[in-house]
Amino acid sequence: MKLKVIIYDAEEGGYWAEVPAIEGCATQGDTFEELLENIYEAIEGCLSVDVASIEVTEKDRVMEIAVPADRLGVIRFIAFTDKLWL
Repeated sequence: MKLKVIIYDAEEGGYWAEVPAIEGCATQGDTFEELLENIYEAIEGCLSVDVASIEVTEKDRVMEIAVPADRLGVIRFIAFTDKLWL
């Protein structure tokens, strides 16, 4: 899975970012490195689902799968003026 992330300079210093493909998924960081760490955490949080609130019958299965990194592709940085895209 590849996601575009728009990274902005924050007015108060540092950076903030949003993931347009995931409504409401945004984060910030004081440094670029902190922002990158926070982006992964934000995406994980936005994509997680609380299955306890979903009605599941005995015929249904609930599974948690891990997608290996080599199946996700490589994240590439492409610079456009004052914004960076992941």
